[in-house]
Amino acid sequence: MKFTKLVLSSAVLLMALTACGPTSQPSSGPTSGTVEGKKYTYNGYLSASPKTWNVHTWEENTDSYIQSFTEMGFYDCIYNVDENGKEGYKFVTEMAAAMPVAVAPIDIDDQTYEDMLYDGNPADNTIWDIALNPNAVFENGEPINADTYVQSMERLLNPKMVNRRADSYYAGSLVIKNAEKYFKQQNQIVEPAYKYIKDSTNGYPTDSNFAADGMYYLNIGGYTDYAESVFTGLDQSSANFYTVLNNRSTSSTDAVELAAQRITDAARYFNFHYVEHSEANEEWQKILKDGDPNSITDASLMDYNIDIYLFDDLEVHVRKTKDISPKADDESTYEIYSTDKLIKDISLFVRTIGNNRGATGKEWNYLLPLFGNYYNDYTLDWKHVGIRKIDDYKIRLFLEKPIVELDLLFALTSNWIVNIPLYDSLMQDMGGIKTTRWATDNASNYLAYGPYKLTYFKTDDSFTLTKNDKWYGYTDGAHEGQFQMTDLKVRVIKTHATVKEEFKQGTLDEFTLERADMAELGNSSRIQYTPESYTTKISFNSDRSKLHSRGTDSVSKTLLANDDFRKGISLIINRKDLIKFTTAGEASNYLLNSLYLTDVEKGESYRSTEQAKGVYNAVYGKLGGANGGEALAESAKGFNYAYGLSLMKKAYEEELANEGTQYIKKGQRMEIEFRVFDDESETTKDLWNYLNNTFREAGQEIGLDLSIKLVKDEDYYNSAKRGNFDMIFSTWGGAAINPWNLMQVYLDKSFDGNCEYGFAGTQDKEYLEIDINGDGAISPDERKSYHNWYNFLNDTHTEIVKGFDMSEEEFREAYAVRHNERLNILAGLEAGIISRFEAIPLYARNSADILSFKCDNITSTYINLIGYGGIRFMRFNYDDDAWAKALSSGQITYDSYKN
Repeated sequence: MKFTKLVLSSAVLLMALTACGPTSQPSSGPTSGTVEGKKYTYNGYLSASPKTWNVHTWEENTDSYIQSFTEMGFYDCIYNVDENGKEGYKFVTEMAAAMPVAVAPIDIDDQTYEDMLYDGNPADNTIWDIALNPNAVFENGEPINADTYVQSMERLLNPKMVNRRADSYYAGSLVIKNAEKYFKQQNQIVEPAYKYIKDSTNGYPTDSNFAADGMYYLNIGGYTDYAESVFTGLDQSSANFYTVLNNRSTSSTDAVELAAQRITDAARYFNFHYVEHSEANEEWQKILKDGDPNSITDASLMDYNIDIYLFDDLEVHVRKTKDISPKADDESTYEIYSTDKLIKDISLFVRTIGNNRGATGKEWNYLLPLFGNYYNDYTLDWKHVGIRKIDDYKIRLFLEKPIVELDLLFALTSNWIVNIPLYDSLMQDMGGIKTTRWATDNASNYLAYGPYKLTYFKTDDSFTLTKNDKWYGYTDGAHEGQFQMTDLKVRVIKTHATVKEEFKQGTLDEFTLERADMAELGNSSRIQYTPESYTTKISFNSDRSKLHSRGTDSVSKTLLANDDFRKGISLIINRKDLIKFTTAGEASNYLLNSLYLTDVEKGESYRSTEQAKGVYNAVYGKLGGANGGEALAESAKGFNYAYGLSLMKKAYEEELANEGTQYIKKGQRMEIEFRVFDDESETTKDLWNYLNNTFREAGQEIGLDLSIKLVKDEDYYNSAKRGNFDMIFSTWGGAAINPWNLMQVYLDKSFDGNCEYGFAGTQDKEYLEIDINGDGAISPDERKSYHNWYNFLNDTHTEIVKGFDMSEEEFREAYAVRHNERLNILAGLEAGIISRFEAIPLYARNSADILSFKCDNITSTYINLIGYGGIRFMRFNYDDDAWAKALSSGQITYDSYKN
């Protein structure tokens, strides 16, 4: 199973309860929930047992699984069909009785003003009232009221408990007033060193509150305001040392580049070899198995505090030379790191790249990006924390920073409440630190308040959920036709082969496919492809000088600098054939897949807009027919072998005719070096074989000895960024609700992560015309460089925000005009980048799952934020008795899933 609690966690589970779903039941859905006397059991599996399902302390996605069925947020984002029949989502109330109400700061009394420690007048949209659902109770019938919320928050933020999830309410979009200060009081916390280092007048403060033991940590994935002092405009997830190390100007000296490379190497190596990652962490287990380079270099996986003095005690390998991958059997490529070497590398880097707070010449400059033990030597009373009981069924939240209603709704799709009596009865004192066994070890240590309750739990074996008869939703009339499932039985099954066998026998209702399963099951009608916000593409080096330097007397690579040659390569690749070697499920010609939303409030998918639909035609519209000039149907997915071949031949002949030194010569062959992370991966080898055979055949037809050479390079992204490559697979994605800003990876000249060398760094010199207003003419201000288009889209031509002096009608009209213009720009930029054929999209990444015939999702269309509608709207085709009979009679067999 894969699980997502809205946008708040990263994996997507088939059975997610809180998958954004409607107040009005779609006509195609069930007309009622459970039929009296019948049981509808869903049989699932996890690869590891939840360690805890405590909402205050959970860590892994597996841990949060149980909560997704047994708890409810104030609001939920659920499947909906609008009046025009369009599928999407909408927000509904659950544990809240109404939508949140903004309170005018002027309305708060003087005592509250003092209690909240305001320094000046609070901003609008920082004070919100939440009316509570009076029908909500725990599974034992105990009421859930304002006291429950306030007292649960007090326990979550209890400084003696050091709950892992406390930062959910002070480090994200929803920042409760003084929550962080209350939580960290009288505690020694690992904090970014930067904010405690004084200016150059005083130098490093020897009398600081840093712990006397001098413990300092390297954490390249952890948030630090040091990153924001180097780069502007970073969000919470990218404001880290990793971003500074890997997204800087390429004009730095080799010594600085090497220092950055070695620091990253050290963190990555340590993380691989010396950090224990739970088997429940499915993302990490996939990395161990598949060696996914995107994930390996992702800063979130290196958000770990490494004691810098451990580099003297443990053997950590870093590269000796810039851009050269270390080889385990060749000590000339790497050296053993030490604390002293780390300090020297950081010192060199920060005084060159991050010359902040008088760091130059200071012995302590290496501390700027590090973390240290910091003692918060103050006390703060609970009355200063921004949550108040207004009456028995209303609470008020006081926030540190403004939040718009939409973001608040998203933030409140999760919850923080616990059953206070049981939670406290399970409290333990662990030498000054308090813990609780709430939601740990067994079902008796927990009380649910959602549609299902936990009735059985055995660690490393199984657990069972059944309908919670005390849940308000079964009697309030607002959930008719929802939650048909009566029971959920989940077993811990560690091996893929066992899961597959169980699914074949009908004892599991889901099966996640791996690549090896696709030959047998890839055409099954029961497959669901769950898209990720990532597109895999070929990235080419198009810099003629760099390509020439990589050639030899007998081998030339410079044809890749020819636009027609790369265009021809794109056209000869049959993406629909290529994806058969993957679990992708969807060949793609786009940089942005269907997961990207351009209007989160409305659920507008970028790919569903008229502008995005026009991208294919803008790129391939005249690339049909044997000689081009005709329309190329979108069903072809950009495949036109005949015309592609003619373009490659044309380019080859033009290059041969040029007598310049940086052009291919008669008799030279062309060998494209294809750098990959793992050259032993079956998927990689299959894709390489397909592409190599395709390129060879095309080369033979135009008289060119053309081939692709597979080269292992565990750091091929950095190799590409520096032009030390010919061709790679590159994958970009993430930020699915902000495609505007994602375009930075292609458009921003200062972004060092662009893999299309030859275009990277020149985006301010390459121009593009975009008809912003759609009048059919290009005015002077509609011609900009790619770099300037990015800045214009994200800094100048942003969405219209409603002003106090605007009526709702005026706002809607202004918003529609601006939003349409922004879509024109985004689609124009996407088409412009693809049309350069330095980045050739191949497929949108997906995971593939097969669902049992026992049940169906409400929709076959994957909808961002809600998946396929979740368990709320899952429809059962068989009750338990009917399913058993179907299996025993042979009506449902494994072969059924092969068709």
